[in-house]
Amino acid sequence: MYQQIKGLITQGLESGEWEPGEIIPGEVELAARYKVSQGTVRKAIDELAADNLLMRR
Repeated sequence: MYQQIKGLITQGLESGEWEPGEIIPGEVELAARYKVSQGTVRKAIDELAADNLLMRR
């Protein structure tokens, strides 16, 4: 499931929904948006950060 969320977030980045340097919605908001658990979103974001597509702060 987290791979699907990772893909959806990546699509949002590629489509320009979120511009480089812009803060994306938080884990809770993304979990509600995609109707998954916060842990699923966290795992997707962790992988995107490991791939240097996102930066955690």
